[in-house]
Amino acid sequence: MSEFELTIERAFDTEALSFFNSGIREIDLLIHKRSTGGLLSFIEEVPCEFYVAKIEEEPIALFVLSDRMVTVENEKYPSLEIDFIAVKQEWRNKGIGARILQLAEQNAKDAEFSFLTTAAFFNKRYSAIGFYEKCGFVKNGDRQGNTIPMYKYLG
Repeated sequence: MSEFELTIERAFDTEALSFFNSGIREIDLLIHKRSTGGLLSFIEEVPCEFYVAKIEEEPIALFVLSDRMVTVENEKYPSLEIDFIAVKQEWRNKGIGARILQLAEQNAKDAEFSFLTTAAFFNKRYSAIGFYEKCGFVKNGDRQGNTIPMYKYLG
């Protein structure tokens, strides 16, 4: 059992974005980008759910979920998409990401989706691909910029 109590709650305002830094330059630029293409504009423009994970009221992770369609073996299926996930550097490798994925998976099952999907970020210094693979995701197509589409079949 972990020595900290993690709370995950849906956020209905984007205040948590203002002070959050993950420690990964490209992700932090995306979080704080004010124009189109930034996380704030995504949350405001796309029907999605924005969540904040906290320990003792301190935000240590952010993530965004939305409904999407995924194509697997030339068939389209409704899925729950992990549009964005960021965990502060000092909290990585402590099970925070896995707990977030558990919540996303439960949300997908509750909505009767058979798939959980994401576009795993990677660059020369950082890659989320191994994390998702460890959590049961498989690659689903070719590289798209700095991401690889991935899915997890939920049964």
